[in-house]
Amino acid sequence: MVMAATQKRRLAFATAPTIIRANQKDSYYEKVVLLKQVTDAISVLKGSAFTHTHSQAIERLVKFIYLGVTTLVGARTLGEEYVDLHYVSRDGRRLPNLIRRLAFVLSYVGGPVLLKWFFAKLVQLTEIRSSESKGKHEGIGHLQAMKQKLLVSANKTVRCLEKVDWGDMLNLHLALFYFSGKYYQFSKRFFGLRYALGYRIDPRSRQAKGNYELLGLLIMTQLAIKYWLKLGGLIKDAETDGGNHDHDVEKGDFITKIPEALPDDDSDVLINLSNPKKLPYIKGSSRNCMLCLSPMKDPACAPCGHLFCWKCIFDWCKEREECPLCRSSLKEAQLLPLR
Repeated sequence: MVMAATQKRRLAFATAPTIIRANQKDSYYEKVVLLKQVTDAISVLKGSAFTHTHSQAIERLVKFIYLGVTTLVGARTLGEEYVDLHYVSRDGRRLPNLIRRLAFVLSYVGGPVLLKWFFAKLVQLTEIRSSESKGKHEGIGHLQAMKQKLLVSANKTVRCLEKVDWGDMLNLHLALFYFSGKYYQFSKRFFGLRYALGYRIDPRSRQAKGNYELLGLLIMTQLAIKYWLKLGGLIKDAETDGGNHDHDVEKGDFITKIPEALPDDDSDVLINLSNPKKLPYIKGSSRNCMLCLSPMKDPACAPCGHLFCWKCIFDWCKEREECPLCRSSLKEAQLLPLR
């Protein structure tokens, strides 16, 4: 009877529509209100060039500030207050302690950066070990040969991790949320932070989950089609090259053929004007971006004729649809990359 009474007193878990409304409210206050205020403050202290070149770090700082003054200290966010949500454990019988909340905040804010660092170090370590093993004389014993095979396997694993589309992994997690109504963020799933309603409801009048299951089904269908086509392309490529690539890997030539698992920020830059041979028709100080004040990377031209780094002007257009120099109308679709 005690267990039945406890079950009766337990608050009901929140459903997907309620959690999404809370998240939308939090996103507005975090990414529109707080981010703008912090960016303006940093611009006054460090200048606009600093804010544009460190935009991602500023966004992470804003996330930490917002969650630090709410979730971390045991308070509710504005979105959670808006729909009356409370954090509970996986079974809904306990409140998450400080360590669990701290782990969630740190992983949510710094998780992507930590993963990038980890895989970069993993690639570096496997390449160093492979170079050391390859540099030794060929009269190797059985143990050394086994070590070489393990290094080959490690590099193959890194190659597979490199090809993983982490955006698709997040979409898969989102689809699972639409089906079950649990854990909108992956960090909450990992640390077991669920939402419960802060008020009692009559189970007979409890609203259904809505049509969010349909959204989950659409995401799953999209991912299935995407990877079916990708698998077909891989099979076709394998039949074309006859497996020569794998043979080269077995020989130990993989060190120069595997790109880094998680590239640096500039690794995907096609044109860097710090190299005088790139776009030599752009002369002198005109090669510098007027937003970051550095040599332009992947220069883009606005309709008014002014040149900027592609990333700098693209980020600028997200906030203001005007040229930062002449204030003429400018939209993202009007930017012209120079080649």
